[in-house]
Amino acid sequence: MFENIKNNKRSFLYLIIIGVLLSFIAILTFSYDYKINGHTLFGKFAKFSTKCTFKTDNPLLQKYSKMTKTENYLTQEPKEVNDEYVNTCFMTVWHSIHFLVYLTLGFMFPLFWKEVLIGATLFEFYEYLSCNCHDVTDIFWNTLGVFIGYNLNRMLLKGKNII
Repeated sequence: MFENIKNNKRSFLYLIIIGVLLSFIAILTFSYDYKINGHTLFGKFAKFSTKCTFKTDNPLLQKYSKMTKTENYLTQEPKEVNDEYVNTCFMTVWHSIHFLVYLTLGFMFPLFWKEVLIGATLFEFYEYLSCNCHDVTDIFWNTLGVFIGYNLNRMLLKGKNII
């Protein structure tokens, strides 16, 4: 693992920079209201990204959904809205964003797929510790994205980092 870092220092530096920027944007986006001249700065994106794209009445999927999301999953919503959402929403726009971001990272940095997954898992752990607003399935979407991105790179670019 560390041999890749020694041989590809520039690529690893870019990976770190992109990871820090994405983490910073995610933290800002889902933190409580940032108001400038009476307008919420990130509220519309936060509302869009947590939009339920697959609502379910299936008791098995509802049980799974409730098991994987924490009680503060929607940090900016009242508890009643959060509870209803956690119980019935199986997939959100945010899950799709997770998948696409990690697909891109897996494709761009195939030599660092392990480091990307470690960073993704650490960030999910940070969400758990800081605000108890995580969803365990995010780790699944991250892993699936890296796996598909990595394999697309191997098929198209023979496993070379883009940067």
